[in-house]
Amino acid sequence: ELRLWHAMEQQLLAPFDYYGIADGTDLRRVKWSRKGYDAGELGGVYTGNDARARLVLRQLERRVADVRAVRGLGFCVSVDHAEYMAARATELGVPAIAVHGGSPAELRADVPRRLREREVNLVFTCDLYNEGVDLPFVDALLLLRPTMSATLFLQQLGRGLRLHEGKDACLVLDFIGQHREEYRFDAMLGALTGQPRAKLKVSVEQDFPLLPSGCAVSLDPVAREQILASLKRTIGGGAKRLGEELRELSTQRDTPLGLAEFLAETGRELEDVYTDGFGWRQVQATAGVAAATDDDLERSRVLGRLLHVDDPSR
Repeated sequence: ELRLWHAMEQQLLAPFDYYGIADGTDLRRVKWSRKGYDAGELGGVYTGNDARARLVLRQLERRVADVRAVRGLGFCVSVDHAEYMAARATELGVPAIAVHGGSPAELRADVPRRLREREVNLVFTCDLYNEGVDLPFVDALLLLRPTMSATLFLQQLGRGLRLHEGKDACLVLDFIGQHREEYRFDAMLGALTGQPRAKLKVSVEQDFPLLPSGCAVSLDPVAREQILASLKRTIGGGAKRLGEELRELSTQRDTPLGLAEFLAETGRELEDVYTDGFGWRQVQATAGVAAATDDDLERSRVLGRLLHVDDPSR
């Protein structure tokens, strides 16, 4: 029932060292839909990318004393990607294996033991170890696929945060490509830092000053600039920006889009709609999907005052 940061503060989870690393992969032409990148095209970009695979292994070796002591999970975009990464890691001197839904049952059952006993140091997986598996000895995570889902991100992060004897912290390496403008970092960063969306830009600019004891977040310069540019585009943005998003979504359906549906489709928070002196009716009017009188706009605007009525600290 606890949120991530409350569990961290109560020392129920291991702290983490997160590194956001620009990998130079150009994703700007990968097919996009409302759900994000097309998984097939994304897998095609990553599978067979020897330069990226070498970078992943170099970054891991750079940040651990002995790569043969690591017990890590790598989250991939597809089965082919997982198989490819396991093969390349093994070729480069780091014993690895791939496991996924299509793997034989006996292999899936034995992989945790092999990782625990360091017969392999890395397990690359696709949609298998996100949740429902207990591997408290895992001390390194390689995030090799982009996600805008805070839920999925936390599931993956959680695989490395179980307490275990001898584990001081979990190393998290997140490899960040050159994303399309539609890609958003705010949900992932909010989940990682516990910061509300409105404060993420300042948090990135100040190198994440408010983190639980033992945790660290570091972005290389290229990744940092890309994330800041994305946050400037997507956080807030005023009624005009929200109106554009609502107009685009409305053209794809026959019935009017309600506020709850808009938030679900865009991944935005209620605060985005009721901040800076505007509200849902103004967003609708800006999008041209509903008429609104001055009284309608005023009533919508003042609803923002109720956002934190049950939150004394805010």
